[in-house]
Amino acid sequence: MPDLAHDLLLLITNLSQHKDKKNIISLFTQGIQSLFPDYSITWQDKPTTDNIVFEVQTRNTLFGYLVVSTGLIIIKEEIGLIQNAVQMVAIIIERIEHEKELERYQSDLEQLIEDKTHHLLVREVRYQNLFNSMIQGVVYQDEEGKITSANPAAERILGLSLDQMQGRTSTDPMWHAIHEDGSPWPGDEHPSMVALLTGEEVKNALMGVFNPVTDDYTWIKIHAVPLFRPGEERPYEVFTTFEDVTLQKKHTEQLSEISTRQEAILSAIPDIITEVDNKKVYTWTNQAGYDFFGQDVIGRSANTYFEGEQDTLNQVKPLFNGAENVIYVESWQRRKDGEKRLLAWWCRVLKNASGEVQGALSTARDITERNMAEEEIQKLNKELDQRVKERTAQLETANAELEAFAYSVSHDLRAPLRGIDGYSRIIMEQYEDLLDEEGKRYLGNIRFSAKKMDRLINDLLHLARVSRADFQATTIDMNALVRSVYDEITTEDDRKTVILRVSGIPPSYGDPVLIRQVWTNLISNSLKYSKPKPNRNIIIDSQTENNEIIYRINDNGVGFNQKYVHKLFGLFQRLHSEAEFEGTGVGLAIVQRIIHRHGGRVWAEGVAGKGATFYFTLPILSS
Repeated sequence: MPDLAHDLLLLITNLSQHKDKKNIISLFTQGIQSLFPDYSITWQDKPTTDNIVFEVQTRNTLFGYLVVSTGLIIIKEEIGLIQNAVQMVAIIIERIEHEKELERYQSDLEQLIEDKTHHLLVREVRYQNLFNSMIQGVVYQDEEGKITSANPAAERILGLSLDQMQGRTSTDPMWHAIHEDGSPWPGDEHPSMVALLTGEEVKNALMGVFNPVTDDYTWIKIHAVPLFRPGEERPYEVFTTFEDVTLQKKHTEQLSEISTRQEAILSAIPDIITEVDNKKVYTWTNQAGYDFFGQDVIGRSANTYFEGEQDTLNQVKPLFNGAENVIYVESWQRRKDGEKRLLAWWCRVLKNASGEVQGALSTARDITERNMAEEEIQKLNKELDQRVKERTAQLETANAELEAFAYSVSHDLRAPLRGIDGYSRIIMEQYEDLLDEEGKRYLGNIRFSAKKMDRLINDLLHLARVSRADFQATTIDMNALVRSVYDEITTEDDRKTVILRVSGIPPSYGDPVLIRQVWTNLISNSLKYSKPKPNRNIIIDSQTENNEIIYRINDNGVGFNQKYVHKLFGLFQRLHSEAEFEGTGVGLAIVQRIIHRHGGRVWAEGVAGKGATFYFTLPILSS
């Protein structure tokens, strides 16, 4: 304390200049307090003339003021005595200061220890919380490999409690550890044991361990870390972290299986499948692509194999500038053996998440033979079209001539028939008395045959007119037309025995005159073939299917055998004898010809003795 010695010397000098006891006491007190502000001087009640008794006190935060020393000042004229007294006080105070400094140091040390302890406790709590809440399993093992602690995640993943694991090593057979290929995993090769033995970390070891809770193997990925004390080379502990990758492994195996299957499928597909980048360089292809382009196709530009390169590039340009997502291109390509082949390409653009074009995925099929076949077919079609035109013209000419001949013959036959019928009638009337019964029967047969022939000729003429008549299509009120035809062809007696039900027959489009003939023939047939029944029922209705109206007429007449249905619409074909029902076998042929001229269809269904149903189709009005 260099400054203190100087200050004490000044204090002693001042005291030596005063003989008065009161002045000495006052100066001594002021001097000590100025030198040591934390201390105070207390004097005894009445000091003697030569001696001054005092106490030096300091404040303590716990106990208030404490006496730290007591001293005696002997007032003499000799300066040395005063000097010794003052020095004694200084020494006492200096010792006290050192003690106080030591106390402060000890207090700071205790506070530091307290802070460090608190910090360690906080870290311990945090570590324990982290240890318990981790989703990864954590196991600690001592230098012998015995398990000392494990977190809840380890208990859950391994299916064992901490009590069941503690004290056991990785060599314990209870683990039933296996490699990925199913072979046993020796305990001394366990990552934790290896880490203890070598002092090095073991990372990403995949192991299967038997879980008694699930009664199955759980697959874990392990990371073992050895721990060392300062200055020691042998680990004193190892901690192992691991995560359950069972589901991940299963998904990986499934993806691998799918990938293998897809690769097999892609290899088996005969079509070429390729992928190019945005510079049109091949980056992948299936086996068919290698077979066509060669094993060195990857990394080569697609332009290498084009014939007529610029035409193909212009066609695929909208794909690579993002204007189109899918395009179809046919282009000639050079096969690895140099032969030119025509490939049909379907190309789809590949874009990244930002929508930028990254390339294209394409499939191609060799259509060279198909193209040649199509060209041959087109050639044959042209020849066939020409032949059809020629044949059609010939048929049209022949049909026209045949129809003209039939019309002419039919028309010319009517005059002789009328003559035969007329003369037969005259003979019957004027020469009846000269004829016996056999002669009269013969003349009756002649007249009957003549009339039958006349009806047949009329039907043929009618059929010819149907085929030759102009087609005048318009909207037809089918309901009104049906009722008009029915009223026209039935007698009052017919209407007493016939129940006609007409419902749901919408209008259609066609030639009203021709369609009237259709209904006339069909309704006449129903009336004729239901006549043997005491109560005759005729139902006319329709239904709509596939852009056409199906009209239907059903009766409960004699019907027909379904196996002969193919004869119904043939010319002069009859399923009943003329003795049963009169007719020429032309009426249904006329119906078929009219419906075919309208682009429709006609067919029938029947059951012998129970009735028949006839169907025909016409286009819907909006068509």
